[in-house]
Amino acid sequence: MNISPSTQSVLMLRYRLSVQDSAAVLSDDQWAAFVHEFNDTGEGIDRLLSNDCASLIESLPQQGFDATQIQVLLKRGVALAIASEQWIGVGVWVLGPHDDLYPKSIVDKLGFARAPILFGYGNIGLLDGKATSVHLGDKKLTRNEQMCEHLGALLAVHGQTVIVNIDRTQAASVLNGVLSREGCGVGLGIGDLIEKGSSHYYRDGVMNNSLTLLSLTPPNCDGHIRVDVVEEVIAALSGNHLHFA
Repeated sequence: MNISPSTQSVLMLRYRLSVQDSAAVLSDDQWAAFVHEFNDTGEGIDRLLSNDCASLIESLPQQGFDATQIQVLLKRGVALAIASEQWIGVGVWVLGPHDDLYPKSIVDKLGFARAPILFGYGNIGLLDGKATSVHLGDKKLTRNEQMCEHLGALLAVHGQTVIVNIDRTQAASVLNGVLSREGCGVGLGIGDLIEKGSSHYYRDGVMNNSLTLLSLTPPNCDGHIRVDVVEEVIAALSGNHLHFA
């Protein structure tokens, strides 16, 4: 799956593309100010890859962001091409808020400026906003991995697609329980997607379209995404919520 021009623009402005990348990418506030100049929707942001990019940037009021910084970041096209070739080569797809397959529920609930790029493996169709999110508290019950797996198996038996924060051990156990009963699940986090996808257990789920693995940071890269954003995206992708305080 090719990466769209709009998503390429966001990647170069907002993300470090490798562990070695030390680019001064836009902060949350700088990005929000920049997107504001595109009617807060980002419409037309793909023009940043056109020949008139410099004149476009110079025409903006430049309140809250620096035009020179924008232009420097947009010169990372070669770095992005190398990184994206590696991602696509191992089966990772990349979706941005303007892409047709990007979950509309995320943009509706978070807005364009807060909607993160999604890096994923597996069945995009599971991101339909109808999954059941499982949030585990600190009770003895939810600290027991076997009980968490049983909960996941029970949800799978009842035909629920489950979404969890895969970076949390107990939540990952719920997902394991779902897969043990051949159910469908989504695991979302900020960890290394390639490392998670190489797990034999998860790989089988991805191959048979019963599992989608998502990360909010590029593969093999240190991310800058806050943990609360993970929970916001999970909520946006969910139609039902189970909370265990």
